[in-house]
Amino acid sequence: MEIHNIKQRDGESTEEFVRRYKLECRDVKGAPECIKISGFMHGITNPKLIKQVHDNIPKSVDEMMRVTTEFLRGEVTASNRERKKSFPS
Repeated sequence: MEIHNIKQRDGESTEEFVRRYKLECRDVKGAPECIKISGFMHGITNPKLIKQVHDNIPKSVDEMMRVTTEFLRGEVTASNRERKKSFPS
């Protein structure tokens, strides 16, 4: 139950939530991988990340974190591209 109570807070970025989730999850001893994955999927609020993780449910926490890290890098890249478009050369 503890793991499913770890939720992304209002105003908390996805990156901050991922860091906090990892820390708080470590404190829950003996939790199976599937519960950690389920808890993460239940706690995130980014709709695009939720869809990506639900469309291809990871088999391990490491895989879930890899997918999340790749997603976040893609978001940063897309954001940088948009920012460059809004500034004239």
